[in-house]
Amino acid sequence: MSIEIRPAKASDMELCAALYKEIYNTVYQGIVDSRLITSINQEDTVQRMRGDWLQPGGEFWIAEEVSEAGERTFLGFTSGLPSPEVLGVFWLEKLFLTEAARGKGLGRKLIEHMGRCAKNQGYGQMVIDVFKGNDNAEQMYRHLGAELISEEYPEEINLFPIKAKLLSWDDLSIFEEE
Repeated sequence: MSIEIRPAKASDMELCAALYKEIYNTVYQGIVDSRLITSINQEDTVQRMRGDWLQPGGEFWIAEEVSEAGERTFLGFTSGLPSPEVLGVFWLEKLFLTEAARGKGLGRKLIEHMGRCAKNQGYGQMVIDVFKGNDNAEQMYRHLGAELISEEYPEEINLFPIKAKLLSWDDLSIFEEE
């Protein structure tokens, strides 16, 4: 078996939206407002993800396990796009893994892949926000070289305020191919 990271296709959006909803229902319980969690629906999420996927300069990647027989198992996805607020900054928008894929180094592989994508597009910095209380994600990002920019980063999803921290990789050369 091997892990493959490939560009997303339109047909992937349903799986990605289902994982997105699952993460909100499990990992983000107690971290975000429960009304936000219940407001997330599959159809709207698919449409938003298609918008990210089609965004000029956007990146959307799927991680799959490929068996010896060529069977593929969806493990997660990542997406990012040019920052709408700061020129020269790439925004790592989403990084979601199935429960079975967590803790096996796949998050690191996806972040490194997105860092290379951002660098190859000419960006000098990559940022990500992490919900306060999502300590495992924050710890992984910091372990991979991200530094805290802001302890209080205001964010809003579906009109619900979110408490988040903003982290940054200021030197994308750390993501160069070895």
